[in-house]
Amino acid sequence: ILSIEGDKVNLIMDRNICNDGTVNYTSENNYCRYPWYSSARNNTYGPVTAMQELYAGTKDWDNVPAIELNYIDEENTDLEDIGYISLVISEGVATITGKPTTKVTTIGTTLQPLKSRLPKSREITGGGCTIVNGSCSVWLMENMKYWNGSNDKYSMNNNTETYQNILGYWLLSSYPNKNFGACFVYYYGSINYFAGATPSWTTNNNYGIRPVITVPISDLSN
Repeated sequence: ILSIEGDKVNLIMDRNICNDGTVNYTSENNYCRYPWYSSARNNTYGPVTAMQELYAGTKDWDNVPAIELNYIDEENTDLEDIGYISLVISEGVATITGKPTTKVTTIGTTLQPLKSRLPKSREITGGGCTIVNGSCSVWLMENMKYWNGSNDKYSMNNNTETYQNILGYWLLSSYPNKNFGACFVYYYGSINYFAGATPSWTTNNNYGIRPVITVPISDLSN
C-alpha cells in the first residue's frame, strides 16, 4: 500500500514494467528504461513519454479501475515559472498540459482508459524516502540494481544478473527551480533528480516505470 485517499487505496507494484506489459526480468528488453520526456531540457509538458510507455504496458489490465486524478506538480512552488500546469486523468483519458505554452498531450482512450500512473513524490516520502541521502524503505526499492553494487539490500533476486541495470523509476513530479530536473527513485535508496547544464537530462533513459493503481478499499476487504 503506497497511500490511502478517502475510501480509495493506491497500490504500487514491486517492480518496474515494460511497455509491452511484461516485467523487467521476463522481457527481451531486460531493462525497459524510458525517458521522462522525449525532447531535451523540457519539464514543461510533464512526464509525457514515461506516461505513454506506462499506458502502453497497462492499458489492457483487467479488473483495474480507470484512474481519476487531477494532479498539479507537487514539487513546483512557482506555478508561473517551473513545471507543467497539470496532469488530468478523468473518464479514462489523461491530459498533460504544459506551460508557458499551451501544448496538451492526451494519453488513453475511452475504449482503453488509463489504468495506472506514476508514483507521486509525496507518496514516496510518506513511505520513508528522503532526498539524496539513501533512506528509502526496502519495499520501495525491490527488484532494482544492487545497492552499492555488492549486496541485495534493495533486490529480491539474490544477486543474479537480472536487475543489475535497473537504476530506478520515475516519479510524477519534476523539481522546483530545475526545468530539466525530473524526480525519480534511485537504486541507492533515495529520491533524486537530474541537475546539470547538459540539456539531455530529461531524455536520459536509465530509469523505468513502476505502476500505481487505485482501487476502492472495499475491494480489498472482499
